Amino acid sequence: MWDVDWKSLAIGAAAVVSAKVAYEVAVAAAKNRCPTDSSPRGLRVVLTGGSLGLGRALAKEFLSMGDSVVIMSRDPGAGRGAAVDLANAGSAGAGQGARVSWVQCDVRDAQQVDAAAQEAAKKLGGIDIWINNAGVSMAPKSPLSTSDPEKLAAVVETNLLGAMYGARSAARIMAAQPADRRYKIIFMDGAGADGSATPNNAAYGASKHGLVQLVRSAGKELSGRARKAPGQENEVAGNVEAHLFSPGMVLTDLLLSGADLSSPMTARALNLLAEPADVVARWMAPRIRGVRGSSPRHVRYLTPLGVLGRFATFWRYSDRWIAKGKLKRV
Repeated sequence: MWDVDWKSLAIGAAAVVSAKVAYEVAVAAAKNRCPTDSSPRGLRVVLTGGSLGLGRALAKEFLSMGDSVVIMSRDPGAGRGAAVDLANAGSAGAGQGARVSWVQCDVRDAQQVDAAAQEAAKKLGGIDIWINNAGVSMAPKSPLSTSDPEKLAAVVETNLLGAMYGARSAARIMAAQPADRRYKIIFMDGAGADGSATPNNAAYGASKHGLVQLVRSAGKELSGRARKAPGQENEVAGNVEAHLFSPGMVLTDLLLSGADLSSPMTARALNLLAEPADVVARWMAPRIRGVRGSSPRHVRYLTPLGVLGRFATFWRYSDRWIAKGKLKRV
């Protein structure tokens, strides 16, 4: 019989597994590297869902770097109020030449998106960066079998069709702009984008998973690498890029709607992994400006290595946002 040294075998197996995990984490980190650009370039930025949460925080960051921004909002009051607040705040912190305005738009309506895109381009004198940020979730969360069909449709239409309509309108405008400049269409992922389950929020996860495929297809078309479609006459200039950004868990109404803050598991997850919108936007805006490549990039705020680091130092994050079932002021 073989005399097996089980201890050595176990140590060797653990070493192999650890090496594989370390390799995969290193590869993921390398793929996530993205150049930053905070230089005052006076870019022209359009943000759907720009009146609240991450969209509003991103608008503030772009303004601080000297960019001009048009925020789109379905709610006229919210859009107008956000633009006024950002303009007032910008008088002290915005870069030279930066300005902000707003346009009403329900991204679920393709005609509204087309009209709003044209109005935004007119206000800005063109569009350099279009960010599909508008998104909704099921509130309250519920099993698919008992979900209201209208709410399911609203989630998919906003998150997936809204991004599709936005990319379509932006691409048409960018195609008519000078070909010696590069333009970007940015998409935002969310829970379920990697194909993982999102129980009680199936429509949200499905919409975000579909978004990944949309970015890949749009990226290939916009780069000029796709085969011509039947009847397509004009060559694609290849100067429009599509990229996918992952903001991670952002402490906004979108994340917290329907969340059971009294649940210890929910509280632990949010305390450990979530961040305020301004923190994420401060990290993300320079990378949206700096990202480049004819193939779509997937840039993540919270990487696998970052998650591992937080779990390894979990005590540092205890009760930082949620304590005793209540949300602290963020």
